[in-house]
Amino acid sequence: HNRLALEKSIGKLRAQALVKAFLHSAFDVKTWLSAPNTLIRLIKHLHIWFFGLNLMLAFATMELASVRIILNGLESISRSLYGVLFRHYWHYALERKYRLLWLSMNSLEGRTMPIGARQNLFPLAQLECRQFAGFHLAEEHGGFKFRWSEPECALHLFVETSHVARTLTLRLLPGYVSIDDCRRIVALLDGVELEQITAAADGRVEFNIPASLVKESKMHFLSFAAQAKQFPGDPRCLSLPVVSVEVPLAQEVSTIESVVTERRELLPV
Repeated sequence: HNRLALEKSIGKLRAQALVKAFLHSAFDVKTWLSAPNTLIRLIKHLHIWFFGLNLMLAFATMELASVRIILNGLESISRSLYGVLFRHYWHYALERKYRLLWLSMNSLEGRTMPIGARQNLFPLAQLECRQFAGFHLAEEHGGFKFRWSEPECALHLFVETSHVARTLTLRLLPGYVSIDDCRRIVALLDGVELEQITAAADGRVEFNIPASLVKESKMHFLSFAAQAKQFPGDPRCLSLPVVSVEVPLAQEVSTIESVVTERRELLPV
């Protein structure tokens, strides 16, 4: 039950992020040119939101079986155009089925990081697959380890409560995302949109986390939506090359606040 609920939550958050990102850039021509692909992704997220991954996996398995039957019937003309087309479709269906199977096996299962293991930096390449959805395999470039995200992605991270606002820092692989695209990134914490503070040329994007959004120390859902990218020779749907996500610990925030207060008290009136 927990697993199904988490899968549905991920689908809901990714759908929300997609809609908010679309509305943010509704006056951009690129947004409408990519509308068909956006609609397909939205349908997928909504499907997972309402049914979870198991039903999608069942449909993919049935599709795979039907394509295999057709292939057996076309065995005698496998060299013809029809045979080639169906074989390509077979490989596509096979890849999709096992991708869904992998997602189903490795989706978030409600297991949480121990509270004793406090951390403020979450490197994407080192996170376990049960802590995220919508990311590809880890890669390395220019000394940076990162994961490409899909246009809508989500993380399940332990965030401590704090009585003051904090800054969430999204670090991207430098040189791959323009400042304009960084400014279009939408971030949501448990479905609530975060205000973007900074978008720097070095791939650092900062968002404000109000204290009211983190009232208790627990696992929170953090989701992002951004522009889709396509590179020649790469069939994947890519978006952001994410190096890490950083959320200051409550103690670090308190220390920073106390230092600022002390400096203000020392200033001449």
